[in-house]
Amino acid sequence: ILNRERFRNSNYVKLARTEDKYYNLEHIDRCDVFEQRGCDLQFPDLLCVNGYKSTIGFTSNQTILKTLTCRKLICKHSLYDLIDRFGVAAVDKFIRRKRAVTNYSNQIVELHGLDETMNLDSTFDRQDGSQMSFREYYENKTYHRNNSKKIKLLESQEQALVISHQYDGKGRDKTLSRTLYFLPQLLHVIVPMELQTDETKNKMRALAHPEIRDIVAATKKINDKLNAMQRTCLFQTEAECLRVRGYMLRPPLVCFKTCRGMHKVSALQFGGHEWKNVNAFSYDLREVYGGGANDGPSRRSSTPSQPIQWAI
Repeated sequence: ILNRERFRNSNYVKLARTEDKYYNLEHIDRCDVFEQRGCDLQFPDLLCVNGYKSTIGFTSNQTILKTLTCRKLICKHSLYDLIDRFGVAAVDKFIRRKRAVTNYSNQIVELHGLDETMNLDSTFDRQDGSQMSFREYYENKTYHRNNSKKIKLLESQEQALVISHQYDGKGRDKTLSRTLYFLPQLLHVIVPMELQTDETKNKMRALAHPEIRDIVAATKKINDKLNAMQRTCLFQTEAECLRVRGYMLRPPLVCFKTCRGMHKVSALQFGGHEWKNVNAFSYDLREVYGGGANDGPSRRSSTPSQPIQWAI
């Protein structure tokens, strides 16, 4: 809880509910650019947003904070640029079931399409019952913590507004609670893997897994900096790495029987080659524990001509 609050107080936000990774989106115009095919719907140019993934580990007498860098790719061009290039219908199909970030604050938007009947001069009902246009709302909206920063509209008109539905409940109990509208010029789509070229994927792998000499050089640089700060700050750097006890976890065996007898194959090796021949299951474990004449053959011993009779 303390660790998550630390990122929240630093104005970082999670871009995915299932990932404990935090990003700051207030300066996406300064992000590194990954060029692909320009303003394109299949392989657009991308921006690499940097963030942190941090976890806390406990030992018998100390607490260790582990922080790693992480990255997320978003579309370089705003939805306004994509609509201007490809039209409302094509972009409407492109953004459905995707998510986007705003270019003015740490906000994530679920995308459910475009509404051509809405524009900057369309109005909406406020909580006090009055009406306000989207243009007036965004021209006066502030987003910084102390309300010191205003949103800057980059374009004077919009061909359509982005639809974002909000729901209550889950599963069969899920119901639509309200619908929000956002300006395309303020949104950048979070890019899934299928919109990344092989060259981009290789660059991301290189950033995530640097060479050992780069890691050692960076570690020495950090250590030297901390040692220099010890004269005035209460930092302590260790000369040796932490020693911990490690365990080798072996994958379980998938046991099955053919006309050649009992087979026990590692779960990492068991795949479609064997699974496609399974036609029945047995819950009698005595033969599995008892072994067989062919205890532990390789997966190559099972061929389509030798159907698997049962498997666990």
